[in-house]
Amino acid sequence: MRLRFVASLAPPAVGFGAENVGDEMSFLSLDKIWSDDRFDPSETIEFSGDLGSYNAVNEGDIVVPKVSPTFAHGRTAIAKGLTGQRALATSEVFVLRAHDRASARFIKYRLLSPDFLATGQSAWTGVAGLKRVSAEFVRNTRIDAAAWRRRGDIADFLDRECSRIDLAAELAKRAIEQITHAHRPLRAHLLVEANEWTRVKAVAATVAGAGFPPEYQGLTDGDFPFVKASDLQTSQDGRVVERAANWVDDETRRLLGARVVPSRATVFPRIGAAMLKNTRRISGRPLLIDNNLCAVSPHNERDADYLFEALSWLDLGPLSAPGPVPSVSDAVIRSARIPWPASADLRAAAVASSESQRKILRRSVQFFSRQHNLLSEYRASLVHEAVSGRLDAFAVSEEQMNERLHAAAEGRLDEVTV
Repeated sequence: MRLRFVASLAPPAVGFGAENVGDEMSFLSLDKIWSDDRFDPSETIEFSGDLGSYNAVNEGDIVVPKVSPTFAHGRTAIAKGLTGQRALATSEVFVLRAHDRASARFIKYRLLSPDFLATGQSAWTGVAGLKRVSAEFVRNTRIDAAAWRRRGDIADFLDRECSRIDLAAELAKRAIEQITHAHRPLRAHLLVEANEWTRVKAVAATVAGAGFPPEYQGLTDGDFPFVKASDLQTSQDGRVVERAANWVDDETRRLLGARVVPSRATVFPRIGAAMLKNTRRISGRPLLIDNNLCAVSPHNERDADYLFEALSWLDLGPLSAPGPVPSVSDAVIRSARIPWPASADLRAAAVASSESQRKILRRSVQFFSRQHNLLSEYRASLVHEAVSGRLDAFAVSEEQMNERLHAAAEGRLDEVTV
């Protein structure tokens, strides 16, 4: 059976006539459309009487993203909680309406099934980075006839089981966040045992960044990587700037008036929201930085690791200048106070302790990240099994589904049979 026999694509919408001009209704941009509780109909718009490039949506309709990568991420959703029971949606979605409104949940799950998403990606057309699935592809999506006959019960089953999987995945995600936020590597050593402080300028020098002209964007050959704030965010290692998207030679460096950041300096943002995220990296090699970054280089290279740890404790928020965009000057950074034990042995011990903690925390994050990924994979496979008729939702007990959930989280789902 094909989807076109049980649902209408681009159905006639109610409440979008001349008499509705000025009515307030939801506005659904692509970033508001999710298959879970992130679906957000709170943004509103006044109806002008002209649909223009919008799609008209009524409460209970199914919205299916047509453009990559949103389609590939499975963001199909049932429109719910719409202001005035109506919405204007981006033209980058298909609007479907089940002939039997009670069937919308089953259809949504069918359109979230991995085989639908994979087939859609293999069939989509367009230029790289902006491809679309066709309306014909959606209309001709196959629906298992036996599963369709029990569509209400299957939708209930998937609602229940997906909620349990989502809860387990959310707990894993929260564990990652808690571990990350709990990492305060030097608190005991620096604030309790040492209780000694100094100003940054007494133990290190700052290196200001330089402007980065657009004409040098994308150069991959040169003597120095020209690092921007985005490079810190995407660094593969938590402590080393491994790669940068832009490189320049020494002649260009001199032309730009950019100072070289030494190989053991700590680099961090000093402007914008990234400044408040405590993103710190050791440079790892001589490099250049743009003027949104600051580098702090120790007077004694043996203190590079300790300086990195101490600066990781530096909260720039209270030091930032008032204004719409938070920022902090190099002069303020130089005057900032950081924990600094006079004993080199104590500084070395603090670094060793922090490294040990970091390894433990990294392993914990890896464990919960893997668990989160496994649960996401299990959710997708369960949806596929149910809507394709491969799993009889009424032949499995709650105990068996509990066992499957635990096995999926531990990566041993193939050991469990139902």
